[in-house]
Amino acid sequence: MRALLFYVIWICTLGVGFAEGVAMRMQGGLIIVQGTISGGTRPLNLVLDSGAEESVLARRTAEEFGLKLVSRENVRLPDGLTSAFRGPQTTFLVGRRALFTKSPLVLDLRAVSRVVGTRIDGLLGADAFHGRVVKIDYRGRRVALFPTSRPARDAVSLPLSRNYGSFCVSVIVDDISLPKVRLDTGCTLPLCWTLPKGSLLRAPRRDGARRKTNISLGRRRLSNQSTYLYRKPIFPGENGVLGNAVLAKFDRVWIDAVRNRVLLEGS
Repeated sequence: MRALLFYVIWICTLGVGFAEGVAMRMQGGLIIVQGTISGGTRPLNLVLDSGAEESVLARRTAEEFGLKLVSRENVRLPDGLTSAFRGPQTTFLVGRRALFTKSPLVLDLRAVSRVVGTRIDGLLGADAFHGRVVKIDYRGRRVALFPTSRPARDAVSLPLSRNYGSFCVSVIVDDISLPKVRLDTGCTLPLCWTLPKGSLLRAPRRDGARRKTNISLGRRRLSNQSTYLYRKPIFPGENGVLGNAVLAKFDRVWIDAVRNRVLLEGS
């Protein structure tokens, strides 16, 4: 399960957003944008994390800004339950625009910060994408909501399905169909997957066993890719997690939660 330390915790409803782009940087395999919260002056490092089901504010950041913790609850992480809190109604801003106001989940993100190598103040999760179009320009290092440009005509289009709060796409590994794989920009790894029921392939002896495979995303085929095979589903009802190490092979990834599709451009 050590490999799962590289997943930002899978747990933002954005208002009018990033115009044609806010600068992003890739650090430790994650997409980081700068923002802040109401009443704050220090820029915050926020991870764009489509695999998180809910927005998260780091506990030490909440304490720094004087936010009182409202209630306590348990949240499920890949390796079990952990204790979290609810903060008060808080407005998050990116690029001087108010993105959302809500009671964020407050969680200790120090372990994530150590893995990434910089302080992480929060996560912008899957509910940031609901009902919106998000363009992640890996090549140009920009993120845009409601972009004025359009995807290229030859972009590969994949149907986007939902599993509770997460987004899923269909992936083929060699000749094995994985119909529900979590689309996770908060995962630094390529593809982590489990065998579907009835598969003739032998399950690994340990979780996270590395395996070279061919990955097919629609008509696009990526040959001889490192993937990680697990004995049990990482998330209930899903077949795996597709992370930035694969997504960043494309110039641009469009997550279109209006038409329920993902478009892959370039490279």
